[in-house]
Amino acid sequence: MVLCHTSNLSAEEENALAEECQKHGVNLNVFGIGPLSFDLSQKYLGIARDYLGVEVDTGQIVPPDEFVAAYNKNKLATELDTTFRFREEEVEQTLQGLEDGDLVIVSGRAGVGKSRLALECCERFREANPEYEIRCVFNRGPDLFDDLRVHFSEPGRYLILVDDANRVSRFAYIIQLLQHQSEDQQIKVVVTVRDYALDKVREAAQSHGGGVEVVLSPFEEEQIKQLIEDEYDIRNHFYLDRITDIAQGNPRLAIMAAEVAKQEGTLQSIGDVSTLYDVYFASIREDLEELGTQDLLKVAGIVTFFRAVDRSNEEMMSDVEEAFEISSEALWRAAQRLHDLEVFDMYEDEVVRVSDQVLATYLFYLAFFRERVLDFAALLDHFFPRLRPRVIDAINSVLSAFDSESVMRAMRPQVDKAWQSKKEIGDEEGLLNLMDVGLPRLHGQFAFKPQHLLPF
Repeated sequence: MVLCHTSNLSAEEENALAEECQKHGVNLNVFGIGPLSFDLSQKYLGIARDYLGVEVDTGQIVPPDEFVAAYNKNKLATELDTTFRFREEEVEQTLQGLEDGDLVIVSGRAGVGKSRLALECCERFREANPEYEIRCVFNRGPDLFDDLRVHFSEPGRYLILVDDANRVSRFAYIIQLLQHQSEDQQIKVVVTVRDYALDKVREAAQSHGGGVEVVLSPFEEEQIKQLIEDEYDIRNHFYLDRITDIAQGNPRLAIMAAEVAKQEGTLQSIGDVSTLYDVYFASIREDLEELGTQDLLKVAGIVTFFRAVDRSNEEMMSDVEEAFEISSEALWRAAQRLHDLEVFDMYEDEVVRVSDQVLATYLFYLAFFRERVLDFAALLDHFFPRLRPRVIDAINSVLSAFDSESVMRAMRPQVDKAWQSKKEIGDEEGLLNLMDVGLPRLHGQFAFKPQHLLPF
């Protein structure tokens, strides 16, 4: 006799039942709420979740359809269930890596299409190997340990997509799962990771042989245009050129810009893409805001201006301290924190840099023009014309991406002030250099705006 119950029986009551059964030659097995819950939590986690509705994990491991639905919830984010294109060579590399081994690492800049390619590879692998179940890791922050026990404690063949591994808590657990899979299991993993965080994933994967790496490069201009024409039927060359300029090879930004242009039907709607950038870099912006200190955004603006700050370069550090009134110690503490947040790359605790051009433009804009935690005049006073190419490049990047009129309004008093100062001291060379970043050049960025044209 097997007695399962969800009440509370005392030891005396269970003994009395057992003795009564023995009188009749019956073996009694009693499973109360304690043993039942223990077995569900330790041995049958999948049954508890799938059949009893008992949530015993953190919901970070889901089937592909749930993963795509969760990814697509943000209405301005690019959807993952779009038509796949242009990456057949990389698909073949990934599929071959899965056939030959059990770990493939797909790396590239943010928004270059890593998640879409990984999903495509999972679908094609499943078509060729239908015995595999596909599961996707959708990062929600908590530790993955319990989720892995729930989903991969039983026999079977699994292909796991770990998206944005640089933001997954304790990615090392995934590698341990590969190393310690049981004999009645076969587990393969596809990992996506942003290029600036690749070294961390490589380090974790070394204990398992490193896996196969597949690198995604930015799209070519013609590929961006073809993507927008096919997906949105936008054929007007003014729109295509503008979207290509915004994207800089990044298909996610191209799609985000195309959605706005298609919806609004005006070229002006993609003249200022600050909203697109806000959405695109939402997680980074939230990290900066949650920490509640302006030093992080200040240092972000400083590093994006220089593109790389070398702690051992005494002249550079002295210039930074004088221009922005921040000590080397405070700057490096903030830089280390930004490195920990995976906003920047740091090498040997000496050099900090930003590798993503789009991210650099956005952080420069936030620091100098939107939040104004840094004074643009400091660039003109301390680094112009000595670093003239760097100043011009930073200005042009911001003007190309954001509302040029508002940026120029913010800059004009600072430019006029610098102009007057050099005029008073008779610095003719300085005046000529300032003309290159003065109002004539700034207006030239958007001198021609065919406002009446539609994108169709």
